Amino acid sequence: MFMGGLVLIVALIGLTSTMRLSGNIHILSENSLPSLVGLWKINEGQTQIKSSERALLVTGLTAEE
Repeated sequence: MFMGGLVLIVALIGLTSTMRLSGNIHILSENSLPSLVGLWKINEGQTQIKSSERALLVTGLTAEE
C-alpha cells in the first residue's frame, strides 16, 4: 500500500513537470524563435550596409565593381 502511494506521488510529479515543460516549449517555439529570425535578418541587413559603405569609400573602383 505504501509503495503504491509513493509510485502515485512520483507519477503525479512527473506528469506536472512534463506538462509545464510542454508549455515552456510551446512558448519558446511561438514567441522566441520568430524573434530570433527577425534579429538575424536585421543583422544580415546591417552587414550588407557596412559592406556597401566600405565599397563606396574605396578609391579607384569603377562603376562596375
